[in-house]
Amino acid sequence: MKSVTISSNEANQRFDRFVRKYFKEYSDIGLSDIFRRIRHRDIRINGKKTKENYRLHTGDIVSFHFSGLDDRFKIAPTRDAKAELITLDDITPLIIYEDQDRIVWNKPPHMVVHAGNDHLDDLSLQDYLRIYTSRIKEGDRGSKRAIEDPLSTSINLPQPSSTFQPSLCYRLDRDTSGVLVSAITYPALQHLNEQIRERKVHKVYQAIVAGITPEDRTADEPLFKGFNKTSGRGQSFVNREKWVHAVSHFSTLKSRSDPHLGPVSLVQIQIETGRMHQIRVHAAHHGHPIIGDQMYGDPALNRLALKHHKTTRQLLHAYQYSFTDHHGKKQTFTAPVPSDFFST
Repeated sequence: MKSVTISSNEANQRFDRFVRKYFKEYSDIGLSDIFRRIRHRDIRINGKKTKENYRLHTGDIVSFHFSGLDDRFKIAPTRDAKAELITLDDITPLIIYEDQDRIVWNKPPHMVVHAGNDHLDDLSLQDYLRIYTSRIKEGDRGSKRAIEDPLSTSINLPQPSSTFQPSLCYRLDRDTSGVLVSAITYPALQHLNEQIRERKVHKVYQAIVAGITPEDRTADEPLFKGFNKTSGRGQSFVNREKWVHAVSHFSTLKSRSDPHLGPVSLVQIQIETGRMHQIRVHAAHHGHPIIGDQMYGDPALNRLALKHHKTTRQLLHAYQYSFTDHHGKKQTFTAPVPSDFFST
């Protein structure tokens, strides 16, 4: 028999959801097995049969009264090998802020947030988060950040949880850089996710786009999430029949004539909704595609940008992110525009 004592990182979630997360890493236990074992008392809370919708409390003991709990999946071997080479000095320059509840990152371009089918061997920002928190917990304080910032050495990260690991709170495209918030505790993740659902977070992006843009413009064209068979990737389209609401507010920071690309503009974008590729689709729909955008942009301009400015990704940057912490204080984090944003 195995058992797990519920910590604050696991409390306040449904019993069945906890069990589903617990078995996510096991190769031989399916969803139907989980529910069957809950019904048959093979999985109990405090020694008793419990309904699936029970809300867990700190101190509850979940016990598993069957065998076969030792075969776990592991990350891809090449990612595992790459992870061994990562040092804290590689990770800490990406950290904007950290405390007991969260770590805020400046995600570099070309890094995936989570490893998917197309990036099984690539280290993701989630891997960096996992490596960083595990080594800090092991007492590895040899990083430049720990030496320069005495406050960082006093951070007491929580112990590992059976179902919760420090997690990134939202996604950015692989080629989009900028502010990305991760939660170290489950309550912190819940708190920010609630604000995201209720659209109480404030998100500001910057991008370099083609053309001389208007001083201010609101794009509210509805979007439909589809699939591009040629690229094998998801793609969004402006569609007024099958659609979801999407709103982006564009303002021009600076415009000029580039000697190779012609007129270009640095724009700032505030989004009210977070649809897939929303900014990129809205920008292209209004005739000002983001430079370097291979899916929605101008192929001729992209080739010129690659040749003359070494642009290898869409020039879109998550510049600022604001939310309210659990003390009711507004938190705002800004990531400086990266060096591949050529001068405007």
